[in-house]
Amino acid sequence: MSSQPMASRQINSAPVDRTAEGANRWLYVIVGFLISLVLGLLYAWSIFVIPLEKQFGWTRAQTSLAFTLSIIFFVVGMIAGGKHTDKKGPRVVVSIGSIVLAVGFFLASLTDSLIHLYISYGVLCGFGIGYANIAPMATAMRWFPDRRGFVSGILVMGFGLAAFVLGSTAGYIIIKVGWEWAFKLFAILSLVFCLLGAQFLKYPPVGWLPAGMQQAGPAGPARKAQDYDWREMFHTSTWWIWWTFHLVILTGGLMIIGHIVPFAVEGGVSTASAVFAMGVFSVCNGLGRLAVGLLWDKLGRNHTMTITGVVMLAGLLCLGLLVGPFGYAALLTAVVLIGAAFGGSVPIASSLIASSFGSKHFGTNYGIATTPLMVGAIIGPYLGGYIRTLTKSYEYAIFTSVALAVIGIITGIIIKDPKPKVEP
Repeated sequence: MSSQPMASRQINSAPVDRTAEGANRWLYVIVGFLISLVLGLLYAWSIFVIPLEKQFGWTRAQTSLAFTLSIIFFVVGMIAGGKHTDKKGPRVVVSIGSIVLAVGFFLASLTDSLIHLYISYGVLCGFGIGYANIAPMATAMRWFPDRRGFVSGILVMGFGLAAFVLGSTAGYIIIKVGWEWAFKLFAILSLVFCLLGAQFLKYPPVGWLPAGMQQAGPAGPARKAQDYDWREMFHTSTWWIWWTFHLVILTGGLMIIGHIVPFAVEGGVSTASAVFAMGVFSVCNGLGRLAVGLLWDKLGRNHTMTITGVVMLAGLLCLGLLVGPFGYAALLTAVVLIGAAFGGSVPIASSLIASSFGSKHFGTNYGIATTPLMVGAIIGPYLGGYIRTLTKSYEYAIFTSVALAVIGIITGIIIKDPKPKVEP
């Protein structure tokens, strides 16, 4: 089992940076964070649900389909954007994605039917966000081969905090002037931060490394990095073990996310307190992404994946066993742990794809790596609801998630580096 920190897995012969450009590489992280913060508005959907239902008389199932479509087209956009990022570069891809997103939000502000909403928010916004989402990460991965976990954690933290930071502002706007203006605000933010920010994104020269990174790290001798395309990646056990890890952590987490508020209310918690718990989850989802990214750089792949699975398991056990006797305090503790582990699975994904399968095909590979999200988003909330309906209790849904977390821990323990490719 290999768990070397990422700094030890570098190419000794690559050219080392001695320029001011390398010293300014943090610019790409700052720009990427701001872009990700706007793209994370995908998860601010819930603030529009009640206003739209009140105005048009739609059911929860009808409005929920808009979000389901946005997740599906988000994944489609990620795959397409990842492929085009490798070919066209980050500036072009983010520019196109931000324009599609701005158009989607603006058209959503004119919604007068479900079909209109599905196409504008579900298809255009979902696709635009997904299409633009990989390029900032791909840029950061190339500029920070020495701190992949940390910088990926920063970028995905922005995505995770969006609903809390910008969603709160949009919620205030909805109360004051209506949901239409909130969508228009999102369109403006897409143009100002994403389209403008895209013009600053670029890759370093091929083979570039930051100063001081030409030598192997302290954990051992350097392993020559190899680039795998998606077909080659599919033939490694590393990919499938990680895919299983990501799927079970996301599915278990989404199962709880989709039902935590009714679970809390049915347990005697007020609606306001249950909603506050979801706000705590959003914050921990964002902060967990940064924390796990730092863990990746310090402890390496196996330990980070295993710890993330253990934290998820602890949160789920707290939810299933301690909320009854200890009440709201135990609920908040469970939400903190589940949120941190759920968010932490995201920097694990980007760091593993970059470190195990190289940077040449990172965009395409990372786009394909979002497929567990599509599967988890479909079966996680549905499975939780189905089990609740069948058993009249959330207890079995929670312990199904516990079983999934145990699988996640096992995958973190057994995962290894992919076998070296046989060069022609």
